[in-house]
Amino acid sequence: MAKLLICGKTDIGKKGEYNEDAFLIGGIVENKKELYLEIPLDSSFIKYYGLLVAVADGMGGHNAGDVASGLALNLLSRQFMSSPKGVLTQEEITMALRDSIFSAHKAILDVSRSNPCYSGMGTTIGGVYFTGDGFYTYHAGDSRLYRLRHSGLKQLTKDHSLVQSLIELGQITIEESYAHPQKNVITNCLGGGNSNCEPEVAHNYTAFEGDIFLLCSDGLSDIVDADKIEEILNSERMLREKVNFLIDAANEAGGKDNITAVLIKVEEEK
Repeated sequence: MAKLLICGKTDIGKKGEYNEDAFLIGGIVENKKELYLEIPLDSSFIKYYGLLVAVADGMGGHNAGDVASGLALNLLSRQFMSSPKGVLTQEEITMALRDSIFSAHKAILDVSRSNPCYSGMGTTIGGVYFTGDGFYTYHAGDSRLYRLRHSGLKQLTKDHSLVQSLIELGQITIEESYAHPQKNVITNCLGGGNSNCEPEVAHNYTAFEGDIFLLCSDGLSDIVDADKIEEILNSERMLREKVNFLIDAANEAGGKDNITAVLIKVEEEK
């Protein structure tokens, strides 16, 4: 039977005063330390609860973005994981993910409206939920999920951003989007002073042995191109080393934003 190897790390980058990124592995939210976990896919925990993994990229200035990303992940974990999911259908799990993300969105709005220090704060979210027989993807904003399979990298989420909309309209190319003056404008998020949040959830995937998943904030994906990411993930390095190489690559390219990377590998249990 296969097991999941999971390693997450976040870095302030070279330009920021605060780290507004955070990540979630199981029930643990972190924005300072590296986390590492191994868990069999046929474990009772996966069978009854599944495993929730996510990245959040907060915004709002000072420590408001830090508050938003941490709040989003803590509330998502608390609400979604509060009851066993093994008895739910795919549709019910999809709805539970959407409802949990939207509840976190409303909570962030409430906090930002009641405290002037946090006015307008918000966060992206991007994640994957593993069950014993597959996985769900969920996101709002431009935090991404990639999958490496048979040495080929594929982006499984589509950014909710202005430049993505312009690409789809044929007004700019993918290459032009990297230098676009509004490349950081997102069209969907939790909080952000906007009452509307539309989390995107999908379930049509099966995880196979050898698959490697990457969850990351735009501090990585905006500055390290897909070819470089694919090269690092295809290397013979250990999972922890790959996480560090991804973050180092972003810092070497300027480190203009906080950088978060979470790698999940499906590996045969020996």
